[in-house]
Amino acid sequence: MFKGIKRIVIKVGSQLLSGNGGINSEFLSKLAFQVSQLVKEGREVIIVSSGAVLSGIKALNLSRKPFSLQEKQHFLPSVNHT
Repeated sequence: MFKGIKRIVIKVGSQLLSGNGGINSEFLSKLAFQVSQLVKEGREVIIVSSGAVLSGIKALNLSRKPFSLQEKQHFLPSVNHT
């Protein structure tokens, strides 16, 4: 399927990463397996994700991403303590 292609970029959005109240570990396991197969075939795989933001939101028990500067300043000090 990918003959002649050396590098593959995979964009994974937060919707794919989120599961029932947390991270979708089933999706991540399947993705990891598929990526490992591509690497075994000699391909370079780059994964781009907004999942770090989702993980932070979940770790801080927020219902949504903070938007205002005031909200961000309020939650930023707690990030290193979770």
